[in-house]
Amino acid sequence: MTILDGLPKSRRLRKSRQVMTKLNELDLFHKVSITGFLVVFALGIGVTGILYSSTSGRFSAISLFSPGLVRLKYSASPLERALRTTMREYVKSDADVETICRWLKFGGDRLGYYESASPIIQRDCSHCHGKIATIAGVGALYTYADVLPYAKTRGVPIEKLSLRSHVHLFGIGLLLLILTSLANRTSMPHLLKLATSISLFGLLTTDVLSQYLAKLSAIFAYIVWMSGLLFNLFVIISILLILCDIWLRRSSGDIQ
Repeated sequence: MTILDGLPKSRRLRKSRQVMTKLNELDLFHKVSITGFLVVFALGIGVTGILYSSTSGRFSAISLFSPGLVRLKYSASPLERALRTTMREYVKSDADVETICRWLKFGGDRLGYYESASPIIQRDCSHCHGKIATIAGVGALYTYADVLPYAKTRGVPIEKLSLRSHVHLFGIGLLLLILTSLANRTSMPHLLKLATSISLFGLLTTDVLSQYLAKLSAIFAYIVWMSGLLFNLFVIISILLILCDIWLRRSSGDIQ
């Protein structure tokens, strides 16, 4: 039996919050361990944000800050994505790229392919993607039927997106649980703690769902970009607030 057992339930809850050990009152070992975890978490979130925003599997730090490139990643067809990024140097001019992308935008029909897109593809792509493709992982781009799979599909393949979502929700979700639990032991106002927790889990969910919906509309690709930036920002701010509470706020024992 403890001293709290004799109190009414509402008072016991208030008392339990008061006696809960704050982060700034922990011993040096626990402070250092928590700090190390937070630093590693911040680095991991930063690297993950850059890699998830890169295009066509290539490292592209600038894409983290470019909604246009994030749109290519999650909403554009593989053909448009390649023409605007990794394969751009092999196409003669920007006008040719826009011609093919305009054909894609208006449905990628057979007649339009042979009238506008095919001459460019045959001239600039046939040396690697002719009747016999010479690039591993990419088939021939010789006929309309060859090009169709790269013109009609949009965004990240569903099998890769499912695997990515699994890691996102379970891995980062668990880390967020630890982060928000640590934030709850700081001296931040209760409403701020609650708002931070709701925002972090809400942004994570929004980011994952928007990656699927971006296949239907490009607007959701921009939501992926915005929610990802806000999520990273909220995580970094939360980590900084926790670290400040650990190392800069004086404990009650020091004040006394």
